[in-house]
Amino acid sequence: MQLLGAGRDADVFALDGGRVLRRYRDPGKTADREAAVMAHARSHGLPVPEVFDVDGPDLVMARATGPTMTAALARRPWTLPAQARALARVHRLVHAVPAPDWLDRPVGGPGGGR
Repeated sequence: MQLLGAGRDADVFALDGGRVLRRYRDPGKTADREAAVMAHARSHGLPVPEVFDVDGPDLVMARATGPTMTAALARRPWTLPAQARALARVHRLVHAVPAPDWLDRPVGGPGGGR
């Protein structure tokens, strides 16, 4: 498998042309909750990759292609206003999605703590 990227907790590998594997480095951590949040967001129209499979620390999902916003800005810095509008639009979409009942509430927020 080809390593595409590494984050704080997980690595992302190419599986085939359309799918990636996100694997948590801690084998005791499961991707079930992340998959459920992604499915909930996707069901409300957010541009979230489709989840195909979850198995312990492994999450198989659709591969998102294209340049990152940072890369696009580095090549074409004059597009900053348009990039900022796009980012704001996505933030508005995220905030419009109702939280599922099973999602933990922040400490001090409605419904108590974690």
